[in-house]
Amino acid sequence: MYIELGNQYYFIYILITIFILLGLYFILRNKSAKIQKRVLISILVAAFVVHFLKYFIYPYTTIEPVARIRKVSFENISATHTLLFPFVFLSNKRVLKDYMVLGGIVSGLVPILYPLDAMAATFDGNYFPIKEAFSLEVIRFYFAHIAFLIIGVLTPLLGIHRVNIETAYRTLFVLLGVFLVLFINEVILTVFGLVPKEDLFNQDGRNPSFIFGIRTDVLGDLGFLHRFAPKFMYMQDGEYKYWPVLWLVGPVFFIGGFIVFILCLIIDYRKTIDLFKHKVLRMKVKSEEADTINLT
Repeated sequence: MYIELGNQYYFIYILITIFILLGLYFILRNKSAKIQKRVLISILVAAFVVHFLKYFIYPYTTIEPVARIRKVSFENISATHTLLFPFVFLSNKRVLKDYMVLGGIVSGLVPILYPLDAMAATFDGNYFPIKEAFSLEVIRFYFAHIAFLIIGVLTPLLGIHRVNIETAYRTLFVLLGVFLVLFINEVILTVFGLVPKEDLFNQDGRNPSFIFGIRTDVLGDLGFLHRFAPKFMYMQDGEYKYWPVLWLVGPVFFIGGFIVFILCLIIDYRKTIDLFKHKVLRMKVKSEEADTINLT
């Protein structure tokens, strides 16, 4: 009983996700704002607690107790979201809340549609037997990402927070900040001997959220990301050698920017189109003015 793209277990988890999302929406839509917020923050706190409880479950228990601390650190985007979203939800920082909504949708939806960690025969950067579809770790994996999706979708739908369309692009800088946090976390873990030194800068090692490059085993699926980065940032002397984090700047702004635009269209189509037209027209007017000046 393993999860593979398109098999019955893959779709079972997708159906569970849809059922939970719709169920919560219909339960909460007529509740007071206070109850809505309590339910959503409870989900985030539950995910936060489960993040630390995984220290005690298989396959994490195959790692030495001290070294296992790395698995409850900021070791990837999902872990960082789990650790920070409860505080962001309670904060008054609009840009961070915009990121929570947009980042929650993406970091929730993508792993559910492409559950790499649940399918891969690797764990902590090493070969590991494929996890069973209903093992504790796979259930934890889906719970964490369903929680992100719940927060990303229901927060705006229930009117708890509206994404600021005009400044939504700033969430891309927040994402780059998250990648930087992952890099700093990895360096600290390496300095304290909690991860192998050879894994630092190694795309086929631990490589949290691909900050050190694209893993060889998924190069066929994700190699298109190279098109958005300068070649010198990912290839040297004919070999794949990446600039940590910096190689992701291009993909973040090109692909991330497109995704933010699409999400803004879904959230507020009219305002997004009006803003887009305004920006494009203003750029066109400036260009025409510049041409006129050059001609004179």
